[in-house]
Amino acid sequence: MKRIIAVILVIVMAMGLCACGAKEEPVPATLGNQLYHEFNAKVEGGEKDVQALADALLQSGMLPFDGVSMEVEPGWLMGFTADIEGFEKGVIFGPAIGAIPFVAYVFQLENADACEAFCAKLLENADPRWNICTEADETVCGSADNLVFFVMCSNEKAE
Repeated sequence: MKRIIAVILVIVMAMGLCACGAKEEPVPATLGNQLYHEFNAKVEGGEKDVQALADALLQSGMLPFDGVSMEVEPGWLMGFTADIEGFEKGVIFGPAIGAIPFVAYVFQLENADACEAFCAKLLENADPRWNICTEADETVCGSADNLVFFVMCSNEKAE
């Protein structure tokens, strides 16, 4: 009887160790992913204006620089190898100093159905070395409703 109880205890302890040891560590949150998460939270909160979204991301406290934002029109955009067309409104935001590897956009499209193809176009034409002196490590692109967020930046963890 003692042997049966001992065997059962060994099995239970082994199962407990296996269950505890199999946990997967979460992927560290990078600056680009944190900004995309914040973008989604703002859109879910009701913000739909691209300028207001860009300004809110600039002022979120995640960025290690003072930034600026401005509207852009379809055509040549900083950070891309081809003209970017197909959006109604767009805003670029980034550091006031060009030596920092960071460029981000918020775009408004006519409808949400076009977002996936637009993101694919942005990623296909993204040039992480758009600035002669620097190179971005991370590119993040995603959408919420009919709005698209795009960023190229260093892959440092957000603070």
